[in-house]
Amino acid sequence: MSVMHLSSRLRVHSVLRWSGVVLFLAALPGVGLLIHHVIQGTSPASHLLACVMALGVSLGAFGTNNDTAVHAMRELADVGALPGAFRDELAEERRFRPKELVDVHASVKAALVFPLLAACAVAWLYYRAGTPG
Repeated sequence: MSVMHLSSRLRVHSVLRWSGVVLFLAALPGVGLLIHHVIQGTSPASHLLACVMALGVSLGAFGTNNDTAVHAMRELADVGALPGAFRDELAEERRFRPKELVDVHASVKAALVFPLLAACAVAWLYYRAGTPG
């Protein structure tokens, strides 16, 4: 894979990974609202599955994009073309997760789909929280 392609992948996924964090944080108030409805008895407990799905897929959006970005960092470092802004992050990954860094792989298609799924799951969570019963 070319250095330009890897650099582009690194830039895209290093930004896109934070969408999972934003979606996770956006889901938290909806989780609280839905739990409130369940406790009040205005919503069935099965609606809490929306919470689990929204939170899980949001974390998955972060994880797949992070792994894809870290994989691109590792590949660029191997050819000596890692941009300076990412050198500290890769050094930190090597320090804290050396074994995982060797096994990390890119899941480009999944990394692009997960934020969309997470946004849909969070929207569905708020739909469920806003329509008790």
